[in-house]
Amino acid sequence: MPLDRRTALGLVGSGLAGGLLWDAATSAVTADAGGPDRRPEATREAVEAYAHGNAGFGLDLLAELAAAAPETNRMVSPLSVSASLAMTWAGARGETASEIRETLRFPHGRPELHRAVGALHHELGRRADDVPRFEGYRLWETNRFELRLANALWGQSGFPFAEPFLETVERYYGGGLRTADFEGDPEGARRQVNDWAASRTAGRIDDLLPEGSITRMTRFVLANAVYLLADWDRQFDPEETDDEQFTAIDGRSRQVRMMEQTDEFRAVFDREAGYRAVELPYVGGDLAMVFVMPFRRETPFREFEAAVDGAWLTDRFAELDAAGERETVVRIPRFEFETGTRLNGPLRELGMVSAFDKVDANFDGVVADGSDRQLYISHVFHLGEVVSAPPTFAADRPFLFCVRDRPTDAVLFLGRVVDAAAAAINSG
Repeated sequence: MPLDRRTALGLVGSGLAGGLLWDAATSAVTADAGGPDRRPEATREAVEAYAHGNAGFGLDLLAELAAAAPETNRMVSPLSVSASLAMTWAGARGETASEIRETLRFPHGRPELHRAVGALHHELGRRADDVPRFEGYRLWETNRFELRLANALWGQSGFPFAEPFLETVERYYGGGLRTADFEGDPEGARRQVNDWAASRTAGRIDDLLPEGSITRMTRFVLANAVYLLADWDRQFDPEETDDEQFTAIDGRSRQVRMMEQTDEFRAVFDREAGYRAVELPYVGGDLAMVFVMPFRRETPFREFEAAVDGAWLTDRFAELDAAGERETVVRIPRFEFETGTRLNGPLRELGMVSAFDKVDANFDGVVADGSDRQLYISHVFHLGEVVSAPPTFAADRPFLFCVRDRPTDAVLFLGRVVDAAAAAINSG
């Protein structure tokens, strides 16, 4: 589903898999999960500290991706990437563990961090189940809300995994271990992981791991999927969608389909701070998409987004909460796009170096005592898809967006649209 008048996110689904390999080779294992069955003991402060740090990591990662392709639309799920690497961190030791923690801005040590991640995932899942379902009162309205969070662990059959590592992944992430045959049938194992991702994202992400990413040397794969299908709480009338101009980051203006509505929204127009922001809630009210752009049209977007970090975004959330709802005209383009990338390079640039090195990587906490197996991360893949007189918020030029959980400030998805025409939905 695209981002359109009725469905806010047909899918801003994303998945990540990090394959840990040791430098000799053998076979494989599969793990499947949907988050912890019971909420791990974690304070609200611990969960919010993790959420704020994770938002900062997400912006760091988005900045690396934007620097590599400044004129390209991008989207990441900090929640997804962080969950997979937090599971990996459970088995990391020494400098490797320190680099992962610093790169991902983990505010806690073990096991506090695992408790916070597990508690957040459990809370998001529980509140999603509590969203009431009913039909809209206008013919073109629906009331859909589906949020899925799933973790999976694959390891080599017969591989000497350390019991404490497996217990941590299962207890806090809901990941139980299954076997697969990486050594004997790497392509079949790759399909297994991709089938899992497809099943957790309603078929929207079915190629998480590209060809050649699983080899006979693969011993360990961790994956996470976040899937959101949700309608706007206040939906756009299809009669109010028109062709309008969008000025891309390169300065060119092109025609796109633009939705419009006037309603009560949380919105801030701060000339002094130099930004405009509006928050559009989804059905249920806890999740919302926040759009942010420079206050002045003349402000270079690259300059604006370079100044956006986790603390800045958290402050904007607080200002939106304090502002309350006001009558606002909202115009946003209908857009959808898919982004898939190997995150090894960006993560290295952010300081997570030794985990990818065959010699220096230290994942001794993954293997049982006495084993001489040497593990390192070979690939980290991430694939996401966005489907898409009073003061006016007109997103007719580059903007940032994120999906925010209002109660915890957790950022599920984060992205930039710098060329709406390249992601346009032209029908309807």
